[in-house]
Amino acid sequence: MSTLFGSARNGHGFAATCFLCTLLATLFLPITASAGDQENSTGKLADSEGLLPSSSQRQADPSEIAPRWTVSVGAIVLGRTGGVNQTLVGLLPGSTKFDFTAFSSGAEAFNSNQFWQGFSAGPKIDLTYRGDSGYGVELSYFNIFNQSATKAIGPTNPLDWLVMKAPGAFWQTQDFPYQAMAWKATTNVYSAEANGRLDLSSRVTMLAGFRWLQLNDNLQGTLTPSDRSDPTWKTPPNDYTLLDLVTLPPMGSGGTYPPLLDYKHDEQPLWRPNRP
Repeated sequence: MSTLFGSARNGHGFAATCFLCTLLATLFLPITASAGDQENSTGKLADSEGLLPSSSQRQADPSEIAPRWTVSVGAIVLGRTGGVNQTLVGLLPGSTKFDFTAFSSGAEAFNSNQFWQGFSAGPKIDLTYRGDSGYGVELSYFNIFNQSATKAIGPTNPLDWLVMKAPGAFWQTQDFPYQAMAWKATTNVYSAEANGRLDLSSRVTMLAGFRWLQLNDNLQGTLTPSDRSDPTWKTPPNDYTLLDLVTLPPMGSGGTYPPLLDYKHDEQPLWRPNRP
């Protein structure tokens, strides 16, 4: 190298310079070409990789989905509000004779639409089968456990007759002044559903089937506490007032009586006569 640079200083600069440029070109051109080839190959690979996913991506056909069972277990919560407008308890002054209580229920003290049963929960179970051709079946069941509400009216102070008026000509009072009229309303719901299904697309499914739904209602009225003695004062002539009953002595051992009213959905109401 010292000879080369010395020659450049001694007037042979042009020949030495040409020789140096030729040497440098010989060293660096292969490197540049190799880098360019690598860049071109990388670009082609990137293009080919970019084209491959786009050309192979497509929506899954429901008919190509493998058959499978799906089980879902959860809970459902329902509430009930309102109800039929029916007076259940009316108040008449305690100075009214018993026989006259049959002609008027007096001022309303409690109505059936005042029950508040609130909300209750129950299990919800779904079983689904989807076939490989988009067809399938599903079964569903839920049950709402008993929703219940209770309300007791009386005894009042001063004493009033508690008069229960059912639809029709039936009426009932308390047997003794110390008693209240207690009411209880209970509801439960059962539902079962079976459907055939067809997946028209990934977002649209057609269903066809049937549902069985059962609603059970029960309304019951009782006297509380129960009779301590037989209400024989109700046998004619029964012209007692409620205030008169306070001073009556016990009239023998108390009997076992059914509820004042026991009404079940889809059944005739059962009530006891207003006699001992």
